[in-house]
Amino acid sequence: MIAMASLEMSYLQEGVAVLQGKMEDLPLLLAENLTQRGGTLYPRHEVKKIIVTGGKAIGVQIKGGQTATARAVISNADATTTFLQMIGEDSLPPGWSKRLKGMRPSFSYFITYLGVEGQPALSCSNNEVFPQYDLEQEYRSLAAGEIPAASSYYLLAPSLVNPSHAPQGYSTLCLSYKAPYHLTGGWDEGAKKTLVEQLLSQAADMLPDLRRRVVVQVSSTPLTIERMTGNRWGAAYGWAQIPRQAGLYRLSRVAPIAGLYLAGHWTAPGGGVAAAMASGEITAELIGNRLREEQ
Repeated sequence: MIAMASLEMSYLQEGVAVLQGKMEDLPLLLAENLTQRGGTLYPRHEVKKIIVTGGKAIGVQIKGGQTATARAVISNADATTTFLQMIGEDSLPPGWSKRLKGMRPSFSYFITYLGVEGQPALSCSNNEVFPQYDLEQEYRSLAAGEIPAASSYYLLAPSLVNPSHAPQGYSTLCLSYKAPYHLTGGWDEGAKKTLVEQLLSQAADMLPDLRRRVVVQVSSTPLTIERMTGNRWGAAYGWAQIPRQAGLYRLSRVAPIAGLYLAGHWTAPGGGVAAAMASGEITAELIGNRLREEQ
């Protein structure tokens, strides 16, 4: 809570940085920088295995059998997939898999993406709305597999900041709930329809004419996020941000196998775009220093 409060206060004191253009431009710029520095990118090549020889990670095996070797291997994939599937329990130190299995992923999201006519009458593009303030009860409900009708929700208007997000005369909105992976009753079409109606009804308090302006509507569930990102349970922030898993108690960026390192929201400093990018920078600097020492 202290960490989140500090984050929120920094927004008020220092403002919030946003990308010029679309969010998807960020990974494209990172890829461009990689190739300019002589790196090789393998898009749409799924890594099936981390190759461990003599207790050291020396490369990866790609789906289809192709291999790539390296002096250091970095994984920002789901931690359970990295260690239990790409490596296997037999190659892990005693107790490591038990610790991993005892850690809890964060909640996910149910998201409805909307294309609407005109511009929303919003003064801010990023709105977190709290119909009531008993957040402990809300999280107890989520832990029980439920999303109450009066849950807090996000109302985002990406095109308000980046007009390129939508054609002229239209705009984009995202409505979302924090959501459990194991929803009571399951994630069937009926559940999705109910949640969309809840979100639209709640958002009508800020945008009364929203329903009649919707021209495109697509929804995603934690199952969608799991399928698209590979994050177990569709975890939005890696591990749940609870005391025994926060900060220094997240998985170390130095894995228990020589030559293997972690980056992303499964290691420190934590979840969110800025924190995940910071972890990559810290891990890269650590590896660079170690490789220089070996020369």
